[in-house]
Amino acid sequence: MAASVILFIAAIIFLGFNSSSTATEQVDGGMQFTYSGARGPYNWGRLSPKFDKCSNGKSQSPINIVKHKAVINNKLKPLIRDYKSAINVTLLNYGFIVGMQYPNNSGILMVDGKKYSLKQMHWHSPSEHRIDGLQFDAELHLVHVADDHNISVVGILLQIWTQ
Repeated sequence: MAASVILFIAAIIFLGFNSSSTATEQVDGGMQFTYSGARGPYNWGRLSPKFDKCSNGKSQSPINIVKHKAVINNKLKPLIRDYKSAINVTLLNYGFIVGMQYPNNSGILMVDGKKYSLKQMHWHSPSEHRIDGLQFDAELHLVHVADDHNISVVGILLQIWTQ
């Protein structure tokens, strides 16, 4: 009997920069951080002054959504996404993640009436974010940037099931 693969997708949106991996990652020309241990998420804010928001911000990565504590905000408008076929997409290898950079006019995301342009997407395995403590097999980040340089990232959690 052949195994079939089913992808379970849970989409979340969060504003700001997010990345993940179980391996050591480098940023800023050599600054290393990890997802566990002394250089893990609970210590990111102390690794560099540039990471101070990891300790002082309101929403840090990784995010664990606890379903029974989640509150529905009926004032939020639906996300509007409009993506187009793109040519000249650049494949990126950051060493700890693989991604794709998109040319201008490849797509938009509207968040509460504000327009964000699709700039790149990248994958992480395993996921950085969790639902009720469950870490997923992979996570896709769609990175969008507004004219005022604010960033909006749509995260899609991917779970592979075999039967």
